[in-house]
Amino acid sequence: MALSPSLSRGHHRSRTRNKKKQKRGGGVGDRGAAVTFVLNCGCIFTISSFFFRGFLTISCGMFTLLVLLVFMLFFFLSFRFFFF
Repeated sequence: MALSPSLSRGHHRSRTRNKKKQKRGGGVGDRGAAVTFVLNCGCIFTISSFFFRGFLTISCGMFTLLVLLVFMLFFFLSFRFFFF
């Protein structure tokens, strides 16, 4: 029984199939790298915000206090110049 032409050239078919798999894999790999990069950035941001939460809270509180003091200073000076 003779092999059909398609079966006798089976190695060509497998090589083409491997190339297609490599092309698909490359596309998915690039997309996977981008997703991995975004997820890593998200993890770094989450961990850093967790560790620096106390520092940022103190900084925000100090900034609010500073703005309040500056506002009170200008308010006091404006009334002082107004009355005197």
